Amino acid sequence: AKPRLKENATFPGHFLGVVSLSATTDGKLCAVSSLDGRLRVWNIEEKSIVKTIDPGPVEAWTVCFHPQGSLLATGSQSGNVNVF
Repeated sequence: AKPRLKENATFPGHFLGVVSLSATTDGKLCAVSSLDGRLRVWNIEEKSIVKTIDPGPVEAWTVCFHPQGSLLATGSQSGNVNVF
């Protein structure tokens, strides 16, 4: 039998579907983009929101942390890359 993954946590808060997520290399933070147009950065251990980012009128389709965790980049439907 294949080993089953166990769900450790659920991070609610988006009003529409999640489209992308990225964790920092140390595993402490996770950034999530959604069709509701917002980005949320979560503290994984504490299961709490660290920051909510409203990137403006374009949806953030992809999200990625810089390897050092200090910057967050998003890609949008309009073809732009935004760095926070």
